[in-house]
Order: sequence, then C-alpha cells, then structure tokens
Amino acid sequence: MVQIAGKYELVDSKNFLKVLLSGGIPEDKAKLAENITTVLDVTIDGNKVRLQSDEKLNNHVTELILGQEVDEKFSSYTLKTIAKLDGNVINVESKEDGKPTRTRIYRFTDSGLEIEYNSVKDNYTAKRVYKRI
Repeated sequence: MVQIAGKYELVDSKNFLKVLLSGGIPEDKAKLAENITTVLDVTIDGNKVRLQSDEKLNNHVTELILGQEVDEKFSSYTLKTIAKLDGNVINVESKEDGKPTRTRIYRFTDSGLEIEYNSVKDNYTAKRVYKRI
C-alpha cells in the first residue's frame, strides 16, 4: 500500500490560477501564487485528514473527516465537503447551496502526489503535481 501521509513539494501546475480565483484570492496575489513553491503536508489520524499548504503568500489548512460532511472554509466562503478514501486516492466533493460545485482527486504514489481539480460551477479543470520530500 502506498504511504499517503507525508510532505510533498510542488513541481508542476496547470491551470491553477482559476482554482485560486474561485477560492476568493485577489487576482494580483493569485497570479503571484500560481507557481510559487508550495509544500503540502498531509497527515492522517484515523478517519481525519489534514492538508496544510505552506506558501510564501498564503497558508491554508483543510481538515476533513472521511465519510462525513464538514464545513470547508476558504478565504471568502464555506463549502459543504465530503471526502472518501479509496486505496491510494482521496476523492473530495464540495457543495454550495446543496449543489455540487467542485471535486478534488488526490492520487498518491510512492514518489509523489497528483491533485486534479474540477469545477462544475466555474467550468475548469486544473492539476498540480508534487514530489514526496
């Protein structure tokens, strides 16, 4: 089984500006943050998943409980989010006003992590690739 918990460093980012803008980050800061070096620290404790991104411009912590809906806070809004673990993949689905708005798929490998972002509401797909450090 692939180890999920650990630290990951960003090595590639595609179309991530849309993710930042939809998260309420002002455009000037979003453009600076789009490709800035990011370290993502993933911890798992039982059914609790903690995702902490450390960036020079913005730090963000997401705490999820597998199989349970939680309030996920972003800079300007809160989404109802549920995460499910399936082997080495964490699927995250978020809703706003009861309607699906976006998904994130975290695919863990022995060497790293790929995150795919999909938005129904804003009609985009983005990816970030990280190496395990």
